[in-house]
Amino acid sequence: MDPGDGSAEGYALPENNTHSHIKRNLAEFRDIDLNTPTSEGPARPVLDLDLHKNYGNKPDPVKTQPDSSQKNPLIKVVFSRQDANTSTHSPLSRHYKFIIAIAFFLTFLSNCVGHLIREPLFTTKVNIQKSFGSTTLQLAYLDIAYLASYSVGQFITPIVFPRSHIVMFVCFFHFLLGICHFLLFVLKNLSGFVVIYGITGFSCAILWLALYNDLHSWLPLNYRMLLITFWCCAAELGLCVGVIMCAHVQTTTRWKVLFMITAAVNFVTFILLFTCYIRPKPNSGDSEQLEVYVPREKLFDPVNISKENYRNIVNGIKRIYHQAPVEVDLLPTIETSELTTSRSRLIRLCKYLGKKVGQFFKRTGKRVSYIVRVHLDVMRRVQYLTLYTIGYTSLKSARNCFAFWISFYLTTNLNYSIQSGIYATLVFQLGSCAGSLIGGMFSKLVMQNYHLTSCSISAVFSVLMLSLIYFMDLGTIWKCFTYTFLVGFATNCTELLITTRGLKALCDQSLNEEEKDYSVSLGTTLSIANFMCVFQGYISIYIAHHFGWNKMFLYLILMMLLSTGALGVPSRKEIERLKHPVL
Repeated sequence: MDPGDGSAEGYALPENNTHSHIKRNLAEFRDIDLNTPTSEGPARPVLDLDLHKNYGNKPDPVKTQPDSSQKNPLIKVVFSRQDANTSTHSPLSRHYKFIIAIAFFLTFLSNCVGHLIREPLFTTKVNIQKSFGSTTLQLAYLDIAYLASYSVGQFITPIVFPRSHIVMFVCFFHFLLGICHFLLFVLKNLSGFVVIYGITGFSCAILWLALYNDLHSWLPLNYRMLLITFWCCAAELGLCVGVIMCAHVQTTTRWKVLFMITAAVNFVTFILLFTCYIRPKPNSGDSEQLEVYVPREKLFDPVNISKENYRNIVNGIKRIYHQAPVEVDLLPTIETSELTTSRSRLIRLCKYLGKKVGQFFKRTGKRVSYIVRVHLDVMRRVQYLTLYTIGYTSLKSARNCFAFWISFYLTTNLNYSIQSGIYATLVFQLGSCAGSLIGGMFSKLVMQNYHLTSCSISAVFSVLMLSLIYFMDLGTIWKCFTYTFLVGFATNCTELLITTRGLKALCDQSLNEEEKDYSVSLGTTLSIANFMCVFQGYISIYIAHHFGWNKMFLYLILMMLLSTGALGVPSRKEIERLKHPVL
């Protein structure tokens, strides 16, 4: 057979070939463009030839099959070229790199927008208090609604939302956020704000965690952690842009204009994702994988991509409808003699509706119990996950309380202007962004094999930075900015190391590790942490309201000490394990 003709005709394996011979012969096809038509028609991919079933026999002529890629104008099949003697992953084609770049940019944008819209929620507390006449404790209900719904969203995301339709859910929640923030512009009471804050928290949790889990499935393995670190920086970038926007808008025009801007940004993000996002092919981790999917003609094809997404939505709805249990007696028929008896009609209708409501709650209860069982199973199998959850919860509570209230504290207690208080939040987010970058580099270059230990060291640094409030005079603006920068830097560095390195290391060390352990453990830890932040945040504001802000900062330092102690136990075990490895 001539390897250049692209045809499988006449190719047969000799008898008594071993598996290594098969792999060597398969390697010959890697430099063949199997999409090039010949006189015998287009050839099938090598993996469809079933060579292992035809030892010594000349295969039957290959029947011409229609190209399945013609059904979808977006994709075609190409084969990567790789030396058979190498064990590294196949080089990606130029078009496929563009696919990954575009998908990464759109998810980066979604993450940035998902965090940008949070700043108007937390930097308008002074204006909300002036407009509605609310007390400090009443303002705490906004944070409670946001964090409670945020924790619920993180709890259900890893199990309920499938990875194959991530972009559909993300698009839906961006559209929902646009509507909700438009409603914030017209609402004139605090209770309506509390409800919208809750919906926003639930949506933002799903946006972040769903995309974060999905990135692990298709980012190139060699650059995955680096790209995820940059992707996490999108959160801090969005917060920084949001703070600048809030500082400018609140001092130049009506403060509610912020919500019109965030609504428009969400609608634009929804349109971009729905019309431009093509999900890359998931990584299989197989170095001998031959096929990838790339656009046939254009990388940007909004019309066809929109049609494909619309078809996916319709097919998903039809699939859910057909999988639902069929009710034989959907609506009880009523005899003619009973038409005059409205009471009989009402009774039968109420029985039917009661039955349907009972079935709904029964199915919902089964789903909730299943989700809880999955989370508890991971907590039981992964060693030290409970301690890590406690440590992360304490860290998150202290960091959230500081971030949510630092602007309010500087404005009302230290007599800074509203603009200066908001810019202090900006400095905090800049420190958080720097903490993300330095934390990733620190773990990669210095503590490469000591991920749990790096989390513990960073937690100690966070306690020291937060304690500086008792040793620094915040009466000058530059000292205030320096302090907030250091706190943001230290706490976000610790948070990044815990979520991206620490939890992954715990799951990798588990004896009974399963594929979804990291995703579920991440959802468990984040949901518990944010749910507990609701209570910790209320306790913190209660202390500040009744005992003063200094006592509240002391409470936050105690929470950070608890976090350091919880993270220290796994790190000590890690050091002992690496010093005395089990042979």
